[in-house]
Amino acid sequence: MLLLKRSEALKHMPGLWVFPGGKVEADDPGEGDFERARSAAARECHEEAGVVLRTDLLAPFSHWLTPVVVKRRFATWFFWAQVPADTTVQVDGSEITAHQWWQPAHAIAAHHAGDLAMTPPLWFRCMTWTPGLVTCAAADLEARTPPRFFPM
Repeated sequence: MLLLKRSEALKHMPGLWVFPGGKVEADDPGEGDFERARSAAARECHEEAGVVLRTDLLAPFSHWLTPVVVKRRFATWFFWAQVPADTTVQVDGSEITAHQWWQPAHAIAAHHAGDLAMTPPLWFRCMTWTPGLVTCAAADLEARTPPRFFPM
């Protein structure tokens, strides 16, 4: 799984390791929130990591809403995409300062050792990773209804 390190200079989640992503922009195509979120995911992955993804091959795997107690609330969709093993990643150097490919279990071990600061959704998804999931076809994943997390 590809993780990106957010710049320490950012106001929101500085220095944390995250999946590629960001907010839905007004010109992101699609009908409805889900399709626009999927378009935004592909756009953000290209902007932050230089990786081009086809939106029709992005499969949802979870949907989160920040807790009520959080001052800055937002909804987040997470998508899977398979890429070739030789995919080149080029971070932008400003918003994103580093990248690394991880196996979920190794990311959790690094987090517990204090070497990988991650967001709660990333931690949860790594802890609940299903072996073999990354090799599933996007069509199979898209047929599932992704779990939704709306913490109180």
